[in-house]
Amino acid sequence: MISANIILAALMTQLSDIARTVEADIMPENRNFCVTGTVSYVLVHQEHYCHILVDDGKIGVDVTGTLKQSPKPSPGDVIRLDGMFMPEGAESVQPQFSRLEILGRANAPAPASGSADEIMSGRYDFRRALLIGEIRDVKPSETNPYWNFLSVIAQGNQYYATIPAHGATMAELSALIGSYVQMDGFPDSHTCSFRFLSERHFKINSIDNVKVLRPTPEDPFADAPSVDRLRGLSAKDLSMLERHKAAGRIITIWQSNYALLQMRDGRMAFISFAGKQNLKRGDYAETAGYPDTDGFTLILSRAQSRLLDNEPFEESAVITLSEQDVAKTLSGEIPETPLRQGKRFSVTGNVAAFSEMQRSQKAFPKRCGIRRFPSSVRRPSTQSATAGRKRYPSRVREKTAAFLFRSSTTERASTPRPSEARTRVISEFSE
Repeated sequence: MISANIILAALMTQLSDIARTVEADIMPENRNFCVTGTVSYVLVHQEHYCHILVDDGKIGVDVTGTLKQSPKPSPGDVIRLDGMFMPEGAESVQPQFSRLEILGRANAPAPASGSADEIMSGRYDFRRALLIGEIRDVKPSETNPYWNFLSVIAQGNQYYATIPAHGATMAELSALIGSYVQMDGFPDSHTCSFRFLSERHFKINSIDNVKVLRPTPEDPFADAPSVDRLRGLSAKDLSMLERHKAAGRIITIWQSNYALLQMRDGRMAFISFAGKQNLKRGDYAETAGYPDTDGFTLILSRAQSRLLDNEPFEESAVITLSEQDVAKTLSGEIPETPLRQGKRFSVTGNVAAFSEMQRSQKAFPKRCGIRRFPSSVRRPSTQSATAGRKRYPSRVREKTAAFLFRSSTTERASTPRPSEARTRVISEFSE
């Protein structure tokens, strides 16, 4: 029979031992621990589940657990934690407490401060720190509904911060885009979500831990430089830039959130708006957003828009595409295809399938050769098929629309996307 003294002697009792185990990501033979330290930060999410940072002045560890049966500690509390290491995900171990006892009070550890590179270097992992930078974007986690992400630009680099979903609404977070802030939280070296490529991120408890140092400009156009000089920059260089503006003609717009803009020099810019815009094809407008690129087209994301005095708008000539043109485009035998960006085209083909979009509309992916073109058309009065049938009538149609090439990483796949098209039935038959 193993004595209790032998079991207690095998316990991890030093924060440094826990920190080394977490860094190595190797499950120890004895998974139990009993440590004492001063609380530097408490982050609660999922109602009772929490992250408690315990600091001894040199090393910090993140111990997780539930507060259902334990008192909630505050920064400065001296606590004792009993628990064991548990697997977290496929490649990491996490110390989790089962018992928490508050022993007394001490001075709460002051947050570490320095450049963003220094704070996120790994030196301050699981220790309270301050991260300063510009909020560039916000979005919910794709795989964990309890977390939201903030993209932070600082000293020419991009970092990610995470905040519990209950810590702020998306409207509150979106209002921070473009502002220069100081965040009070801690760097976490563990992957925070499946499929999230950046491991180290900065955790904050709520929007109360975000201090605005320079608010978002009320007029996004006032101090924004023009994109006219943005040439020869890499994708990374572009993504680090401040808000820029571009003026031109709206060639096509869809979902009220995306547009293709033709600038005065003839170049095209893909615009991703911060919200729905009251624009239509042919409007002359100015947009202000954050530059990016897919390697071929200038992109302005999180953009705002305003109408300018309209100038005469001349429609471009319609390019008629044959089945051979479409097949060559798909195989890459026509290298000048990207030059058709924003040009009108006409294509004839068979309807491959359709689905109900609204009571008065159908969506028809056009098939010309081996290329498919999605489109929305009103249901003909002679429509005989219903959504429940397994076989649908094919209709030969002619479609006039604008070319839009998009890259897959940001829903801009290299595929022509017709928008605001005029569609008419040439003939119809049943398969």
